[in-house]
Amino acid sequence: MTSEYLDNAIGYFLSIKEKLESTGNNSKTIKLKNILAVLGYRRRSQLIVDKINCTLSDLQLSVNPSIDMSIDFDRRISISLKNKAVKTEQNNSSVRNKSLDLNAISSIQVKCDFLSHLFDLGSEQEYERLQACLDSNQPIGIFFVPLEDDFFSEVVIKVLNYELIRKYQYLGISGTPSSSTSTFSSVSSDLATSHLNINDVASTSGIIRFDRETMHNVLLGKTGLEMLDSEQFENEFSQVSLYAHKYNNEQFFVVFHCPSELEIRKQGRLDLFSDVVDKVSERLPFTFTLKCKYSSSNSLLLDQEVYKDICSHLKLLMEMPSYESEEEEATLLEYFVELQKAQAQFESQLFLTIEPHYFNKLTWGHESTEHIYLKYFAIRTLEEIGYNLLDIQCEKSIEKTSEIIDVDAR
Repeated sequence: MTSEYLDNAIGYFLSIKEKLESTGNNSKTIKLKNILAVLGYRRRSQLIVDKINCTLSDLQLSVNPSIDMSIDFDRRISISLKNKAVKTEQNNSSVRNKSLDLNAISSIQVKCDFLSHLFDLGSEQEYERLQACLDSNQPIGIFFVPLEDDFFSEVVIKVLNYELIRKYQYLGISGTPSSSTSTFSSVSSDLATSHLNINDVASTSGIIRFDRETMHNVLLGKTGLEMLDSEQFENEFSQVSLYAHKYNNEQFFVVFHCPSELEIRKQGRLDLFSDVVDKVSERLPFTFTLKCKYSSSNSLLLDQEVYKDICSHLKLLMEMPSYESEEEEATLLEYFVELQKAQAQFESQLFLTIEPHYFNKLTWGHESTEHIYLKYFAIRTLEEIGYNLLDIQCEKSIEKTSEIIDVDAR
């Protein structure tokens, strides 16, 4: 056990202690595997366990359950200050049930979206251009370039999927893709899609992906098979770009999962990478290169301020800004999946929790479920800012009068 470990462990647990003292929180919950990952270990030994427990004890921190060799890696560990009284569930319940103080309502503070925190786009203008394109219905090309590890692309793909589905729902489009992603794989892969019709693939997908092996062969390939894969990529992308311009009137994304910037630089392929991006940009004008600022998930977790801002924005995207996670240091993928589950559970229970006097206010037609939700929350918001429920009408019907021309009578 090196002094470097001791420095990391003391610094890490000390930051937790200081946070508990400054915020007044009772405890901080972290998965065991995330604790070990931050300290630089993928496996545990009795020596590591003893050192962790010793460090916690020296800092006057208690854990529940105790850390030992028998508990699961995914078990949540609650870290708290020793001898600090824990609030009872009854007290928490009374706080939650207090009436809303409208004077205490403040706007939701989110400094920037998670893309600006995670990625370097080269300039502020390029970032603004990306934001404008995301609000449009244009096809967009995205190159994901990890600094070292790709810990982010699956999260971003999930966010893009979610945004596309929401666009369909709010526009009332009935044809939401049931399969929202399609992946073009290396010709050496069993999942190669060379026999698939591009129109069939693109028409059922909001996101078309060129996987990491394909892009590795395109950018770093040297063997004959890798060169063949590069040629295959050219053909497949030509078909995708043709579809984007001629047949598609809804937004979709073409995503390129590139090898790490470290690999590209090491093999002297920066010029080739720029050339590939330029060729794609000629056919998909709205193409962006997203270079990750962090080398790994652990390096992001160590930057707590940025991590919190990213989580805050993800909560806002999922329409759950007040959600509090039990796992405060989950990976981005774990955190977003947890948000998805919580959001789905909330929506499934919403109708069951609507009180009769609000339920009867809703006007029912052929609108989507999301439209009904919006009506309900609009009514509740108007009531909370001071309007009487009796004076709120969900939809005002136009009564026929003698002044209205009867088309059929004419």
